Amino acid sequence: QGRQLLGHVAGTDLYAADDATRIEIARRAHAIQLASLADADALVAAGVPDRRGALLGDWIRRTLSGHVDSHPASALVDRVDVLVEALESCGFPATLVHGDEHGGNVVDDGQRLVVLDWGDSFVGHPVFDIVTLAGGRGDERPDVLAAWCALWRSSVPGCDPERAVELARPLAALRSAAVYADFLERIEASEAPYHRADVPDLLDLAVSLA
Repeated sequence: QGRQLLGHVAGTDLYAADDATRIEIARRAHAIQLASLADADALVAAGVPDRRGALLGDWIRRTLSGHVDSHPASALVDRVDVLVEALESCGFPATLVHGDEHGGNVVDDGQRLVVLDWGDSFVGHPVFDIVTLAGGRGDERPDVLAAWCALWRSSVPGCDPERAVELARPLAALRSAAVYADFLERIEASEAPYHRADVPDLLDLAVSLA
């Protein structure tokens, strides 16, 4: 059925993680993503959503249909394929992406870090995780971004991580808006009021970042 009941993970979440801790999270995520490169097709076959290349733009446009008709972000959505194509030109391979890799989804028990909540994971461009982990709402952490860029430059010679981060900022906000739009279609009606503002807020962010 694709569902599993997991045991409790002891420890403290890392919402307030400092730069050094975020760099360690990024380092471990990078190792996972390198190990997943050869398995991208197998992950998709197993049910992980495929957001590689143009498929990301198709999904964003389809999922945000009805949410952007009277919003300035409609112009961004109209040219999402151009944004995706530019990002793809940065020379990164597609891999497993967590999809919501902020410190609150990582638990530290003093001996290990455990990454939780893979419900938004997909196969696609790895830059989306670092945009979230290093702050994507005006609170970016340059040292964390620099460490991530150095990791990928070493692993994939010729890639352009700095340009990928720059291009991904508005696209990441659009993707997050689509995640919440999809979420609102599936949750209980009683929960919807708590998340109804998430889509327009993220669309506003996408416009400001663009």
